[in-house]
Amino acid sequence: MEEWKQSAQHMYERLDVISLEWPTLTAQWMPNDKEGNSALVATYSAGKESEFIREVCVDTDKFMPEKHLIEEYFVEKPEIMAAKAYRDIIVGFRANGDILVYKQGEKQPRKLLQGYISNDNDETNTLESKTEQKGGYGLCFNPIETEDIQFVTGSESGSLILWSVDSDLKQHQICKSIDFQQTVNDVSWTYPDRIIVSFESGEVAILDRNLKLLKKVKFEDEVMSASLNPFAEDILLVASNGIKVVDIKLRTGSETGETSPEFSEFHLLYENPTTTELVKWSPTRDGIFATAGESVMYIWSLEKVGDEQSYEDSLDGPPELLFKHLGHVDGFSISAFDWHPKIDMLLLSADGKNSLISWQPNKESLNELKAPQMPKNM
Repeated sequence: MEEWKQSAQHMYERLDVISLEWPTLTAQWMPNDKEGNSALVATYSAGKESEFIREVCVDTDKFMPEKHLIEEYFVEKPEIMAAKAYRDIIVGFRANGDILVYKQGEKQPRKLLQGYISNDNDETNTLESKTEQKGGYGLCFNPIETEDIQFVTGSESGSLILWSVDSDLKQHQICKSIDFQQTVNDVSWTYPDRIIVSFESGEVAILDRNLKLLKKVKFEDEVMSASLNPFAEDILLVASNGIKVVDIKLRTGSETGETSPEFSEFHLLYENPTTTELVKWSPTRDGIFATAGESVMYIWSLEKVGDEQSYEDSLDGPPELLFKHLGHVDGFSISAFDWHPKIDMLLLSADGKNSLISWQPNKESLNELKAPQMPKNM
């Protein structure tokens, strides 16, 4: 890894590689991070040891490689399948369906179990309730500032639950729940108020902030993840037997809300497109998105589709391919990645070989792109 980093350094504005103790299924920039220094991860030891959610430093100029831990949150077992942070709240979704809720800086969780609140224990400062759903990977926060903090969980049993907690975590409620009766692979919440649910069955559901179904898009193959463009909310990015970009306004039925989409497909001719599992639009540049699969990440530009290119350039991929990140170990899929919400073109990615990488392509790769911008609702 160090040899690759030295040879590839000239391609990056920033490149920091962290070696974690265990793989992680979570990689998120901390909400209060302004300089690209801190990230959220969760250990995945597959039952071999106690599990933790961890806040780590990813800027290697600021710490010794073996001293990157900032804060640690105790999970016990089973392992965390998804974890997310918002403001000073951290939520972990365990493999058995339990939801753990933490205040940033507190090592013990305030645990959510089954729809009721137990007596508060002042000594341990915990809160307990219970949910019937099984574990899963679907977890996201409402990005819009509200008095209470809202998040959604989606499970392998097909349940989608909208939760609300107060900022002190003394009260919570289930605002609404839906049983889709099909496995949820991924959930994302996009500005202004769209919740995107990806299903193993090959469907994508678009809901509003109250879980009202707005549209359903069907694909022939399993949908691993999906992302709605924050600059143009009708443009959907999907990982389903390749990479698809869909205009969800096309051919909408008036009664069912179902859409039979027309779409563009993105993939490299010398790559197997079925390995793509994770997709996400850039939060700072309209039409830019990243995809991840087995050990490789790509950055793409929607506006460059169909651009002319020389034969030499075509050997590196189609014109819409802007950057290829090869920093992860061959044979190990990328388990999670995240765009920094404020710093242009800075990404964070993790793989099954315990690597966590923060990276930013050099400016030469970005010369022909539009200046960075933020969605108007942020």
